[in-house]
Amino acid sequence: MSIAIAPGELIGLVGPNGSGKTTTIRMLLDIIPADHGRVRLFGGPMSQAARSRIGYLPEERGLYQGLRVSQTLTYLAELKGVPHNLARTHAGGILEPVGMQEHAENEDPRAQRGMGQLIQFAATIIHAPSFIVLDEPLSGLNSVNARLMKDIMVELNAKGTSILFWTHQMTDVEERCENVVMINQGEVVLDGRLDEIKRRFSDNSVYVALGGEAGLTPTASADEARTVASMVPFSAPLASLTRLGADGMGAIDLAISLSLLAASVAAVMWFATRLFRAYLLMYGQRPGIRQIFRTLRAG
Repeated sequence: MSIAIAPGELIGLVGPNGSGKTTTIRMLLDIIPADHGRVRLFGGPMSQAARSRIGYLPEERGLYQGLRVSQTLTYLAELKGVPHNLARTHAGGILEPVGMQEHAENEDPRAQRGMGQLIQFAATIIHAPSFIVLDEPLSGLNSVNARLMKDIMVELNAKGTSILFWTHQMTDVEERCENVVMINQGEVVLDGRLDEIKRRFSDNSVYVALGGEAGLTPTASADEARTVASMVPFSAPLASLTRLGADGMGAIDLAISLSLLAASVAAVMWFATRLFRAYLLMYGQRPGIRQIFRTLRAG
């Protein structure tokens, strides 16, 4: 396995549960030793100076019980080398971006998982790290807080912070990341820009996806087509008009034939509209990251 992260990149690490994402990151951060190979951060081996430039949000959340949120943030910032007075100042200001400033004096932020998660995310970025590592950061968050965290990630990345963000929810990565690394069974199966990967796996096929607005299923739509065809005499109006030209029928026959023709056209248009609403036709659409992963596993 080989993964390279350039300065200022926002990389999504994706893969199913058990694929090796968390183990890979723990080796990267020197939490567990690698059996072989090497890890280099900021151009050199892991060191205390390198650790102070990293922000890590683990999947297992944990905040100190009995300490106020502001005290916890101050302590964690000091562990990263931030002077005490500056750490206290940062602790007071870092909660505002994540909407948790009113909980600064709370002593048990773990009562609500989403609140504790946002506070721990604040602890991850309080020392302005150059490299942020996030393990399932959106797990357990409601849609509003998940959007807030994603926006902060993008804002930090725009300022030059490198971010490695991993999850088994591939749509989260697809929404925010330009680069993606896909892992399966401990091996990197894809690595590159997301748009280039999609282009590589796209083709000129026609994709038809069920939209469901009209309440039709493929079987029901076929049956309905036969029903409509049997109910509307599509050929009768044309036959009547042909007879009009040959036999010189009167105005009543002409009116009847035109009415039947209009009814047939209306029936065709109605049925075509039903099909159009029931199915979404997409020509040459690039596949999503989940579809690409399924393709790789099938191959």
